[in-house]
Amino acid sequence: MQAAISTPSKPRKPFGQNNRSYRPETPAEKARRTGTVAKALADEMIEREAASGNCTVDDLAYAGFTAAEITEHAHEAREIARRSAVRETA
Repeated sequence: MQAAISTPSKPRKPFGQNNRSYRPETPAEKARRTGTVAKALADEMIEREAASGNCTVDDLAYAGFTAAEITEHAHEAREIARRSAVRETA
């Protein structure tokens, strides 16, 4: 006896084809899509600094940023984070 095979009423799209039901968009992915990588890096730097006292390249990579993004946007991200920290302490 064979088991009945059920098919979903609506076929699922493969991962990566505008189907966000598999997992939420990460901050790094959103930054790439919106062109705000430096700001997202700065936000991550501030968050990591507050949580553990420092932020490393490995922390940023773990957050989903590529080595190329970190290298390209690190200086601007540091400046954004520094300005934000100065505003908070003032």
